[in-house]
Amino acid sequence: MLALIFLMMFLAMFAFSYAMRKWAGFKHPKWFEPYYVNDRHRKLDKWIRIPSMLLILAYSITIFSTGWVFRIPWLLQPWPLIFVHLTSIFILQAWMEKKYSDNPRAYVATIAEGVFGLGILLAALWSGVLGGSL
Repeated sequence: MLALIFLMMFLAMFAFSYAMRKWAGFKHPKWFEPYYVNDRHRKLDKWIRIPSMLLILAYSITIFSTGWVFRIPWLLQPWPLIFVHLTSIFILQAWMEKKYSDNPRAYVATIAEGVFGLGILLAALWSGVLGGSL
């Protein structure tokens, strides 16, 4: 059942992303590969991804190994860090596309994809579909 829910979420995000990229007239190079506008974008992305992933990993190991995950408020659980990480990546992508991309509508598509994807994840958490709830 959980696999079916993940598949539906993935298909919804894929369809929305495809529609937005068609509307913007922007061809994404490949799926599951990061798209960098230029070399500066690649460097800034690494400066965001590596520290935040290390922080999420260290925090999650600490929380789950001590058993605090069931006693701490929702704000201190690991998933808000994941949302901050994803939001910062989407903001960087949109900013670099607005500033350096040849297509003027590419950044709008990136913002729409980010809002839609994070909205689906928040809705799944709030509804309790993924096993937990806010």
